[in-house]
Amino acid sequence: MAGGKKMKKSDFLLRNIKLAPLQIAIVRSEEAFIMAKIKMVKPILDIGCSDGIFGEVLFNGEKGAIDVGIDIDEIALKLSGRKKVYKKVLIADAKKLPFPSDSFSTVMSNQSLEHIKNVDCVFNEVARVIKKGGRFIFLVPTIYLDDYWLTSAVFKKVGLKSFANTMHSFRNKIFKHYNLWSIKKWKKLLEKNGFLLKKYQYVGRKDLYFISEIFWIFRIPTYFLSRILRRNMIFPRKYSIILAKIIAKRININEYNIPLKGPTMFIIAQKK
Repeated sequence: MAGGKKMKKSDFLLRNIKLAPLQIAIVRSEEAFIMAKIKMVKPILDIGCSDGIFGEVLFNGEKGAIDVGIDIDEIALKLSGRKKVYKKVLIADAKKLPFPSDSFSTVMSNQSLEHIKNVDCVFNEVARVIKKGGRFIFLVPTIYLDDYWLTSAVFKKVGLKSFANTMHSFRNKIFKHYNLWSIKKWKKLLEKNGFLLKKYQYVGRKDLYFISEIFWIFRIPTYFLSRILRRNMIFPRKYSIILAKIIAKRININEYNIPLKGPTMFIIAQKK
């Protein structure tokens, strides 16, 4: 398994909070918990590695656990380059991967594919660089994402469904969510590019997403500071750790129950 010994969701939260803002750590801890159950065969390519925090948490900082991480964000990539979990990071477009065919046994991606227009080109490239029998493992937001926004829930509760829908559309534009698709559509795209869908499951709890949204007020200023100073900024770290420990007591409730729907989808595909 990517995470080594058997871990609880709360373990990933407490590991994550040392590196990431609370509102990000809350939701990413569940995603890392799910992905860490899967044995990843090297060499591994991480598409959209960003600042490298997810990879660092997923593999618990294991040196060289991920062979290559790519991203188009130069500032984020400099941050990921400081994470020992990556052997190498480089600026590259996922629609034109700079690797020979059959280079990797595993290609992973967390919350990146939804931001790419013409993502079909990415799947075609992944099919090229991955070995026969290799696995493509990724997490993406789902068509149910709107149901997991606290603000949307509040507006719908008071009868302002139309305004809630407008807010959701606005958020998708801000976050550049181009591909909020059903599993049926992801399956079709995978099969078109020579993959078999081996497994999928929904990830994410409404209560944790609601809590996460409350703390976005801290995320906005720290994000811009991180971009300017080119290092991860976490404010206020002391209180984030305290809150994370409180949330950790709740996060393990029903941790092994698989939800019937959720804000995120975990997908495993295998190259034919």
